[in-house]
Parts: sequence; structure tokens; C-alpha cells
Amino acid sequence: MTSHPRAPRRVKSSTHVEIAPRVQPKPSMNSVRSRHSPVVPASKPLAYAHAQPRSSALHMHPILSHTRNHHAPISYDIMYTPSAHSVLDRTTQSAIPSHTLTQPATEPPMATSSSLILRSHKLPWTVVVGSRSSQSKSKAPSSHAITNLDVLYAVHMSLLKPVTPAEWDSLGHGSEAQAHVTKAYERRCTRMGGGWENGVKRIDWLGSKMRLMGIEVDKTAGVPAAGIMVFG
Repeated sequence: MTSHPRAPRRVKSSTHVEIAPRVQPKPSMNSVRSRHSPVVPASKPLAYAHAQPRSSALHMHPILSHTRNHHAPISYDIMYTPSAHSVLDRTTQSAIPSHTLTQPATEPPMATSSSLILRSHKLPWTVVVGSRSSQSKSKAPSSHAITNLDVLYAVHMSLLKPVTPAEWDSLGHGSEAQAHVTKAYERRCTRMGGGWENGVKRIDWLGSKMRLMGIEVDKTAGVPAAGIMVFG
């Protein structure tokens, strides 16, 4: 296999995309202000907005829980690190308060030594939540449960990774799939006002649907802690 060429500073054509050397994103967390109405009542900082049955089955936190009949209230633009500007209530467009984001992401709560596996039919990769490298930088040392913020950070950090030459080639040289990802790459760089030199990233597989709209518990995965990411 030949070595993959370096990316130019700017790609102007949707027929030619280069993959840049891997650049690990280094997000920083902006504090999430709680000046808007909280999704979960402040008087119950560790309670669910709606009571969940106590059982061995896994349930997602109400701000993330997505089912066929119920859509989660969250709307998170995964192109940006979790903040008051990127993590919103999709109905009110107000920031989801920080005390809600730091609540356990699942019921029963999952220890940070465990792994919550997230997948999407749009992506060839899974997102693993729970390893200490993917947890939020702002996690308190005394906290031992995977939080909503951990989930958002893990999705952001995983999908902002540059793709490898092999991952790009797996779409098929000159294929419709490559053209679709190329357009998403160009649209993202135009929106951000730069970043062309960093090449295609995993997020570009999502096309224009770069908002996390919830997580559906995956009961068919064969593992006790798995979910399906819903993008919109």
C-alpha cells in the first residue's frame, strides 16, 4: 500500500480530498450556565425528570433517552465541545444546565470503570464511553458514575478524529459515498471558516446531520450496556 499524501491547505473540488496526518483534538469545557429553566428540577439534582422503574434493564437519562414514541429533549452540535452554546433543549433552545449534565447518564448508574458502547448505522465506528481518557475534564474526583457530560465528550472526541487512509479507501475510490463525505467535509470547513488542512474527519460520515438528538438503548447488541446514537 502506498503512503497517503499530505492534505493541501484548501480543497476546492468535491472530486479530490486528502487525508491529513492525525491531529488529536484538544477540547476545553466551557461552563454551562443554569440561567434557563432546567430540564431536571434543581431541587432534585440526582433525580430523573420522570421516574424510571428499578430493574436490571438499562435506561438512559431523560435528556438522552430516545425511543420510537419519545424523542429526547437534547440537541447537541457535536462539532463543538459541550458548552452552553452547543448543548441545548431542542424545544426552547435554552442551555441545558450544568447540574443536569453532571448527573449519571444511565439508570442504574454505570461505574466509570465500565463501558457504554454507542453505535450508529451511519458510522463504521463505535463510541466507547467510560474509559478515563474519554471522560470530561471537569469530572469531580469523587464522581464514579458515567455522566451525561461524559457521553457528550466521548461522542465529540471520537467523531472529531481524522480518518485514516484505509478508512477513506474503504468507501471506494471515486464512489458516491466518497463524494457524499467530501461534500460534508467542505460544508463543515466552510461553516467553521477553516480546517481544510486537517482533512476529512469521522463526523463527515454524518453528512449534514451533526446534532446528537438522543440515544436509544440497544437491546439487540448482546452486551448489557449499549446504545444507538440518533443524529439529526
